[in-house]
Amino acid sequence: MGILLNINNQTFDYPIEGSEPGWANDASGWAEAATVAIASLSGSGTVYESRITIPATQATATVIPNLAFSKNIVGSAEINYRIFRKTDSIQVAETGMISVMYNSSTATWDLSQLITVGGSSLVTFSIDSSGQIFYIASTLTLTGAYDAPSSYMRFKTISTLQA
Repeated sequence: MGILLNINNQTFDYPIEGSEPGWANDASGWAEAATVAIASLSGSGTVYESRITIPATQATATVIPNLAFSKNIVGSAEINYRIFRKTDSIQVAETGMISVMYNSSTATWDLSQLITVGGSSLVTFSIDSSGQIFYIASTLTLTGAYDAPSSYMRFKTISTLQA
């Protein structure tokens, strides 16, 4: 007898060292159930933690690479983010959540940005009809050089599939 493992209300007699032969079905069944359970934690359209550099000024809407959602797959998404911007004399940081939802009656995406901690980093977001997220970065009050390598946005998503 091995260790009894339960995944999604299925119990498997997972083998331990020295187990008698005949355990392949339980080991394979457990691996398959674990794969399904893990896949359900991150739906299609999920973006794992990513990072982009934020320039001193970005006056036109600029694509955030890998931050786009297909209206055929994703119904809504939550984007957790952190922005840090720095000059020689100041630094600003914010964390927040961007919520997006596809509105099938208007064939548009809706976007809402909520800063949850920190002050404004002077970065705003938008989304186009294809589901691509963009940003604009206003200029920080400069009394020194902008530290581009230390100025960034980190983000990850959780998405909900279209019905």
